[in-house]
Amino acid sequence: MSSFFISRKFGKILAFFIVITFFGIFFSTLQISNGSGMYLDDSSMELELRVLFDESHIPGYGYTGLNTCLDNSTGYELFVSSMVTQGFIFDVVNDGSVINESILTNHDIFIICSSQTPYSVDEINTIYNWTSSGGSLLLMGDHTLWSAGVASLANKFGYTFIPDMIQDFDDHMGTPFWPVFDRSNLLNEEFSFNVQQLAMYGTSGFATVAPGSDRVLFTDNDNTTKWTNSLEYANNVPIICKNSYWNNSAGKIAILGETNLWTNEDPDNNGILNYNEYDNSQLAINIMNWLATPYTISGGLPLEGAYLSFFMIFCLFIFIERFSKISRKK
Repeated sequence: MSSFFISRKFGKILAFFIVITFFGIFFSTLQISNGSGMYLDDSSMELELRVLFDESHIPGYGYTGLNTCLDNSTGYELFVSSMVTQGFIFDVVNDGSVINESILTNHDIFIICSSQTPYSVDEINTIYNWTSSGGSLLLMGDHTLWSAGVASLANKFGYTFIPDMIQDFDDHMGTPFWPVFDRSNLLNEEFSFNVQQLAMYGTSGFATVAPGSDRVLFTDNDNTTKWTNSLEYANNVPIICKNSYWNNSAGKIAILGETNLWTNEDPDNNGILNYNEYDNSQLAINIMNWLATPYTISGGLPLEGAYLSFFMIFCLFIFIERFSKISRKK
């Protein structure tokens, strides 16, 4: 009689664990909200990932060739075409437009490339609120005064550009103004996947970064890098940072002190465009995929759901084993 009671009792517990495990596996196949309240299944690999490229504030580089302050032929056309092959769909904000909520709506990633016209307070708040609500921002500045137009926006997110230019005297492409960075300068995480070396072309960095940020790329720490204007050492200066889900928000930001690394230019005349130098293009793909996550690009299950499933299966295995021992003793 007691044997039957134990069996029924443990049977109920077994059923409970089975239900919990089922829900763990089920929820692990869902992705985190994209900010609109919609959850996306990991199997929907044809999901449209909409990117908005800002050309409304005279960017240093654009991709339409219409609204930039530099040579139209040296923009981000190659960057955009490469991302299109990755599954991204691009829209553009034309010159003179005001960034508001309706413009950002229905877009997943917003790209700002060294805008030369400052953003208004309302625009800054709109971008910040959109990002905090689940949007992903790729914000790029550059050396000296090329970051002036995005300085206030960067400050809103907790970052301060240094209005100077880095020189690297031992790792460069023919001139210290074109530094080359390797794995020792990279944090080993999502951005550095399949990245061994990066080429920069007149870059800056950050004096302050937001709390909780990852310093993804930084200068050497051996007195071989200096600031051009101040002549001070530029040791361990962060050049690329990322931050996600700050202050309980749902958004992401990747911020760079460099724009030239992804252009169609070839300043060293070696026949290789900047976007294709070393692993610059792989870095671009990594950053865009990170900004798009958890949509579909990276694949795989979110870790929380997977860990829950494996834990519950383990508990189920231990329970069955112990139940079998009890049954045999009875």
